[in-house]
Amino acid sequence: MSLPQELHDYIIDFLHLQRQSLCSCSLVCKAWLPSSRYHLFTHSTVRVHRNNLNSFLEMHGSGVLNPYIGRLDLESHVIDDRWRPDEPAFLFNEDLSRFTGLPALRYLRIHYHHEDIAPSFAAAISHNFSQLTELEFSSVQFPTFASVLAICQTLPFLRRLALSQLSLHQEEPDAPLPTLPHLTMLVFNNYVRSDNIQILKWIAGHPGLRSLALSTRLFIPDELEDQPLASLWPRLQHLILGHSTSIPDLSGAIKLHTLELRAIPLASRLNFQHNKPSDVPDILTAIFGNPQTKLECVVLSMYLDEPGEIEVVQWERVASLLRGARSLRHVKIKLSAHKKALKRVILEEKLPPPRAYSLRVENLVPALEILSLVNCAE
Repeated sequence: MSLPQELHDYIIDFLHLQRQSLCSCSLVCKAWLPSSRYHLFTHSTVRVHRNNLNSFLEMHGSGVLNPYIGRLDLESHVIDDRWRPDEPAFLFNEDLSRFTGLPALRYLRIHYHHEDIAPSFAAAISHNFSQLTELEFSSVQFPTFASVLAICQTLPFLRRLALSQLSLHQEEPDAPLPTLPHLTMLVFNNYVRSDNIQILKWIAGHPGLRSLALSTRLFIPDELEDQPLASLWPRLQHLILGHSTSIPDLSGAIKLHTLELRAIPLASRLNFQHNKPSDVPDILTAIFGNPQTKLECVVLSMYLDEPGEIEVVQWERVASLLRGARSLRHVKIKLSAHKKALKRVILEEKLPPPRAYSLRVENLVPALEILSLVNCAE
């Protein structure tokens, strides 16, 4: 008796995280092949050393798997250089042109730090991946920020962009940076110095931008730190703040629905020169001090080693702000450890009811908390 296709799909969907079972299912029944291949290959990651590249391109060359690859991560790691010295390096400038015929691909992430990009790299992006809606560059070496945007401009459907820890080796040309007209979400995790402050002005110049994840050390004069982004805050609906050297003035963020503060260091060993626990009430004061605010959800990510370190936060100030926040509906708190310590804070009424507090312990590592399109999804 043959089973209906809907039941096949239901079984495969149930096993979507169990790769070994999916491989077995795809070998047992031909009808299960499409669903199995979708879950196996829709998110594909290639560690970019020569053996992996050849294996992937061999499968890719058959054309059988190409329709199922919706997301492609190309990653390089220092350990690949150290432990595979006999293998020729994976050269993006030459090899990226071989990634053709991927009709379902919408997300591309490139993490590569070995060499500067060349014109052939940019040509491969525009020719092979013109259908992309999401693009992420991480640890890639570019001549200038303008050269990054030149690539992005060739992608007409680009909506979400992540730029993390880029290396820019040449002086930025003295000309306005082109905006991306359809950009709705930006993840920006880079240093910004006084000589390239126009990058911040470029961020603020996107009228359609609604979601921003920002982690940057602003090496610019204090009196200028808030000005470049001031025009952006009234339009934002979702904001994630990571490592930062200064507290932005968010009093004008009246349309903000979600605010997430990451990398809040409570552990004494985390002697950061940037984020401080006192930043939490200061930022909330700026937002809730405006009666027009519409903020509905606050997310706090905290690092601590000992239960007592939870008291570093000025909970009395936080409680006072939350108590008067009429629009607020949810407070989510992520901890690296010691969930009971935070429960005690709530039970002792240092945080006011009736709020929907969501407490979760995660393996938070400050050094690895790098913003990306994946971990900044709305």
